[in-house]
Amino acid sequence: DNLLQFSLGKRSCLGESLARMELFVLFVGLFQRVQMRLAYPESTDVTRLMMGQDGGLRHLEDFHLIYSPVS
Repeated sequence: DNLLQFSLGKRSCLGESLARMELFVLFVGLFQRVQMRLAYPESTDVTRLMMGQDGGLRHLEDFHLIYSPVS
């Protein structure tokens, strides 16, 4: 919770904008080439996967994804 990847203020990382841009390009390229779907058809309710016990967002339940090339 207390981690600042690129720091703050005048001593912040000079490469922050480049690193963020590279991550964006990486994930966009990945999502253009790979299709992802849930492994179990009965667990298609994604909101159920994300909800905690009292309705608050806590953590994701365990789930499996199937990756296949985009045709």
